[in-house]
Amino acid sequence: MYATVGQTKATLNALFPTGGGILSPYLFAFYINDIIEDVRNSGFGIYIGSVFLGCILYADDILLHSGSCTGLQYMVNVCVQYGRQWDILFNPSKTQLITFGSSCPTTFRITFGQC
Repeated sequence: MYATVGQTKATLNALFPTGGGILSPYLFAFYINDIIEDVRNSGFGIYIGSVFLGCILYADDILLHSGSCTGLQYMVNVCVQYGRQWDILFNPSKTQLITFGSSCPTTFRITFGQC
């Protein structure tokens, strides 16, 4: 694929470095940063004091913390919607769920794509 910037025609790989490039982490952070805001604005997630810890990203991994199973499902829905908007696919087969306490039914399943 090609893109034109001003009078210059270049491949997208020339404009956006591939994984491992020195700018890759910064460009990815810029690209994905809004998902944190969207999840924070959902009203769900965990806070410690005024620090939002409901959505933590590292490389291409995302960790969602919620005080309820319903809240977690809502946060996943926010992420799926963000992915649809920006052409990002989340892989359910690489997804893990852990709950603490008994407020979540043992049959609870997170679903993708129901937003």
